Amino acid sequence: MNISLTQENDMIIQKNNLLLSQIIGSNIASVKRINDGRNSSVYTLTCENSKKYVVKFYFPNPSDKKDRMNKEFSSLKFLWEHSIRSIPQPIAIEKEHQFAIYDHIEGTKILFQEINAKDIDYACEFLKKLYRLKTREESNKLP
Repeated sequence: MNISLTQENDMIIQKNNLLLSQIIGSNIASVKRINDGRNSSVYTLTCENSKKYVVKFYFPNPSDKKDRMNKEFSSLKFLWEHSIRSIPQPIAIEKEHQFAIYDHIEGTKILFQEINAKDIDYACEFLKKLYRLKTREESNKLP
C-alpha cells in the first residue's frame, strides 16, 4: 500500500499529539494543515482552551547540511527578545522529533496586486529594525 504525503503528515501529527499537548500545556482539539513544502509541513493547532499555535515539522535532507529548524527558531527568538512583534512568537523547539511550535497569528495571504504603499512602508520599517539589530553582539551568535 502506498501512503500519500498527506496521510504521512497526518500520521506525524497523530504520533506527536501527546508530546505537542504536553509542550503547549493543553489538549489539542483540532488540527488544520496550512502548508506543505519541500522542507517542512505546517499545521495550525487549536487547543481545548481555544488557544491556537502553529507547529512546523522540518524534513531533514541528507544532501543539505543546513539546520533550517534551528536557524528559523533562533532567529525568531532573537527578534522576539528584541521587541519585534510582527512575527510569530517562538514557543518551543523539539530537536529529536524535528518540529518547532510558534504562536499563531491570524491573517490572510496578501496577493501581489493587493500590495499598497502602506504595506511597502511597513516592510521598510521592519527592514530598518533588522538593520539596527545587526549591531547587537548576540546577532553574531545566530546560526
